[in-house]
Amino acid sequence: MTTVYLSPIGNGVAFLLANGTPNNGGFINTYQAGTSTPCPTYTTSAGSIQNANPIVLGVDGKVANEIWLTAGQAYKFIITDSAGNPIGPTLDNLYGINDPVLDPAIPTPSEWILYGGTPSYLSGTSFSVTGNQVAIFNPMRRIQASISTGTLVYGTISTSVYAGGITTVTMTMDGASLDSGLTAVYYGILSALHSSYPVVVGEAPFVISTGTADAILATIVTTATTLTNGFQLELQVIYPNATTTPTLDLILGSTDTGAFPIVKYNNLPLVAGDITGGCLCQFRWATAYNAWILINPAFGPIYPWSVTGQALVYHSGTTLTVPPGFGFKVTVQGGGSGSSQVPGNGALSSISFNSVTVIAAGGVTGAGYGSQAVASGGDLNISGGIGSTTGSSGGLMGQLPTPTGYGFGGSMNAGANFQSQGSSGATAVKYFTAISTSQVMTIVVGGGGGNGGQGIVIVEF
Repeated sequence: MTTVYLSPIGNGVAFLLANGTPNNGGFINTYQAGTSTPCPTYTTSAGSIQNANPIVLGVDGKVANEIWLTAGQAYKFIITDSAGNPIGPTLDNLYGINDPVLDPAIPTPSEWILYGGTPSYLSGTSFSVTGNQVAIFNPMRRIQASISTGTLVYGTISTSVYAGGITTVTMTMDGASLDSGLTAVYYGILSALHSSYPVVVGEAPFVISTGTADAILATIVTTATTLTNGFQLELQVIYPNATTTPTLDLILGSTDTGAFPIVKYNNLPLVAGDITGGCLCQFRWATAYNAWILINPAFGPIYPWSVTGQALVYHSGTTLTVPPGFGFKVTVQGGGSGSSQVPGNGALSSISFNSVTVIAAGGVTGAGYGSQAVASGGDLNISGGIGSTTGSSGGLMGQLPTPTGYGFGGSMNAGANFQSQGSSGATAVKYFTAISTSQVMTIVVGGGGGNGGQGIVIVEF
């Protein structure tokens, strides 16, 4: 069926001849406006049955059926007597009553509402209007602005402040900025304040963030004024974070809760790019950390990177370049000592990375007792120097800067190259969280003393 609107001509009226009598048997010819191309009309509002064309008038000069016109179609009517002679002027550019496409009295629906006042240009991201217009220009509402040569630009309101009789509106622009040719502003039909946009009750609020890459700002329309543990928020973040210490400042209604750090997992720092620009990010407030936890960081705390995807094992000194965004575990063991038959102290092993040094000292040769050697331990000095000859088997960990890892004695047999009289070097273990820049790790592997086994360094990604 065709969408139709009632014709303004021919319904319920009698067409007369020049002498005042009904135009019995006369005709109404219907064409496309401005042409001689016939154009159908319809008998009812259903638009399913066409009138004859031309439409024949009855003895009373009236049409037998209603005349309905196709939506969006302009018509030309020519009325004649029964012999085909035109009566009266040609009626051109007719359209159906209340046709929303053609009737100028009916505005075309738009998602933008023209602000009636005159905006004043302030900067590429701000303008002002007279009076208190904060209720119209509320944060998060969308703005369309006409600038030089009629160009349209778009932005999202970040702040709207009324002072001294003036409302100052500041925006985050989609792309092009405002300029001094600003002539008109339009605001989105949906207000951020008590919006009609449908939401599911119980879901995390969703908003588009403003601010900068490392100082994110978001506003939620709510009556709440404080953050509660576990509060969730979904943000479409504009820019990726550039540092390891970004913050999120959430405004609840008119209450600014403050800018707090963004972390991941169990209070680990972010790395650059953990917040993916332009994508949906999920945040949860953690009262214990006094921080926002980023639920979906781009990089995990430990991330496969090596050829094996598990570990790199070093038996001699070298360097290793660690790319940004990767956490890892290091195990450092000093060289084993010799025996009473082949004496010698094992050398220390170490790694240095991001201004942190992890040291595990080598084992020391035991003192002889009769025909048997007494096993001695590895390093007893947590400063990392060669230890005492009275240590216990396996020794203790070497120097471990804060935050500390843990250490334990290695196998005496393995450390002493299967000579039961010697001892292994100390073992130190430490986890490194990911950092935002590529850095070089320096690896030193200690040799064995006498017939003791050499040390080892293991880097696990």
